[in-house]
Amino acid sequence: MNIAKFCNNFKVFLTLNIVLSIPLFCLFVNYNSHDLHLTYSYDDEPSDNNVLESIDLNVLIELRIKNKYNSYEIPIWIAHLNNGPIYQQSDLINREIPDNFQRYEYGDNYSNKFDYIEGNLDENQEIVIRYSYKITLRRGNYSGVIQPYNTSDKIFELFCNKTEVLHDIHDPDLILASNSLVNQSDSPIEKAEKISNFVYDYLTYSENKVDEGASWAYIYKTGDCDEFSSLLVTLLRIQGIPTRRVGGYCLYKGPTSIDQLNPNLEMAFISTKTEDDFQRHAWVEYYVEGIGWIQCDPTWNSFNHDSLDRISMTIGTHFTLYGRDNVYTCFSDPIFSITKYTDYVYKVRLSQSNIDFSENFEELSVESIYFSIICFSIIFAGICYIVTIKRR
Repeated sequence: MNIAKFCNNFKVFLTLNIVLSIPLFCLFVNYNSHDLHLTYSYDDEPSDNNVLESIDLNVLIELRIKNKYNSYEIPIWIAHLNNGPIYQQSDLINREIPDNFQRYEYGDNYSNKFDYIEGNLDENQEIVIRYSYKITLRRGNYSGVIQPYNTSDKIFELFCNKTEVLHDIHDPDLILASNSLVNQSDSPIEKAEKISNFVYDYLTYSENKVDEGASWAYIYKTGDCDEFSSLLVTLLRIQGIPTRRVGGYCLYKGPTSIDQLNPNLEMAFISTKTEDDFQRHAWVEYYVEGIGWIQCDPTWNSFNHDSLDRISMTIGTHFTLYGRDNVYTCFSDPIFSITKYTDYVYKVRLSQSNIDFSENFEELSVESIYFSIICFSIIFAGICYIVTIKRR
C-alpha cells in the first residue's frame, strides 16, 4: 500500500470519527449543562429515579436518669425525629416509657412533634426512656423553573415576615448589610449564594455555650453553627426569601460523602461529659417558588447541597413547650429538670440497616449512552477502514 492510499484511508477513518463524535459531543455538553443541584420539593415525595444516593439507618435514642437523693416531680420534653418529604423519612418503630410516667404528644405550626413526659422520680430510682426509629436519608439532583413568590402563602408568615428572638429582620445594620450584598435583579438563588458566601467569609468559628442570634454574630464576627445559621436566615429573610434553621446531628464533623460514612456511630452525653462520634449541628433551608426548600450549610460553606451526613430533629428556633417557657434555640436534645443529686446519660446510637447506591436515572442513562457511542464509533470506523483497504 503506497503512501497516497494510506493517507486517503486515514482521511476516511478520521472523517467517520468526526461525524460520529458530533452527537456525542452535543450529548456531553447537554449532560454537563445542569448547573444546580437542589433538594426535594417541599410537597413532592422523591421517586426512585430521582434519588442519587440513599442510606437506611436504625436510630436508638436513649435517656437514663437516676436520682440519688429525695424524690421530685420531673418533666421531660423530647423532640421526635423530623419526618419530611425533603431529604429524610423517619418512622418511629418503638417507644419505651416508665410505667409510672405519663406521656402527652403534641405538635406545632412548623411540623415538629414532641412528647411531654412527667412523673415522680423517687430516691435511688433510675428511669430509662427509649425511642427506636428507622430512617431513610436521601440525596437528590433536582432543578426547576423559578416562579414569582406568593407572599400570601403561610410559608411567609412562618419563615419570613416576623422578627424572632434570634432573627431580627428590623435590625438596621443587618438590613444595610443584606441589601449591599445583592442586586435587586438577582434571583432568589443568586441572592442566597452571595449571602451564604458572605456569612462563611465574615464569621470566624468559635464554640458558644449560648445561642446568641444574628445581630450578636454580625457585631462580634464570630460564632458556631447556630450563629452562622441565624445570620444567614436573617439576611435572607430581609430579602423576602423564606428561610428556616434546622437542628439535628451531623454524622461527621465536617462535610462528607456517603462513601466516607461510617454508619455505626454513637453520641453520648453523660451529665456534663460528652463522648461523641458525631455532633449536634444547625444548618439552613431557604424556599424558592417552583423548586421547593433548598438546603445549605454556611458553617461548612456548603451551598445548594442536600447531604446524607445529617439527621434532622426540629425546624425553627422558637418552640412552645407544654408546661414551660418558650425555648429559643435549636431543640435537638431532650430538655428535663435535674438537681445536684441527679445523674443522667443521653445517647443517640446509629446502626446500618442497608446502604443503597442507586444512581440517578438520567445520569446513569447518559453515562451508558456515552460509553456505548464511543465503543460503536471506534468499532464502526475500524470496520469501514478495513473494508476500504480490501476494496483497493
